[in-house]
Amino acid sequence: VWGSVLLGAGRAEEAEAKLVAADAALERAGRGAGSGPADRDLVGRIAAVRSLLAMSRQDPAEIVAQSRRALELLDPDNAAYRGSPLLALAYASLMAGDRTGARRAYEGVLEAARTSGNTINEILGSIGVGVTAAGDLDLDRAVASLEHAIGLGAGMPFPVLCEAHLWLARVAYE
Repeated sequence: VWGSVLLGAGRAEEAEAKLVAADAALERAGRGAGSGPADRDLVGRIAAVRSLLAMSRQDPAEIVAQSRRALELLDPDNAAYRGSPLLALAYASLMAGDRTGARRAYEGVLEAARTSGNTINEILGSIGVGVTAAGDLDLDRAVASLEHAIGLGAGMPFPVLCEAHLWLARVAYE
């Protein structure tokens, strides 16, 4: 948990140190990905945070590796953590020019966000679906997704909402 908090606060090096310490503690305790469902989920959480760390470093190969590891190890019902590696996968897909892969990942983010009640991830997923739909010239879907994100974020001081407004302007231009 501390690793994700530190990463969210922009303290990537400290987050990395916490993740290394968590890995070492699990290894010393003999608890790893093969130990049992709870341990697999914990290792998956660490990989989920690592996927975001790789995203902050613009490292697509590491994003994909850590995201896939997280999604493989996380409990399928752990929607709260599944959104992060899906966001990271969407980002890596966009970096590679794969809008189809990005859209699928963003749709997964939306599903996880709605299941877990994570409004921030629902906003991010909605913007992502809107951006990929706009890129595919599916303008009605783009508008609906972007307006949904803006509606969810109404009154929130969340700078990424500017991106939703920008994409709405681009769609209106089309």
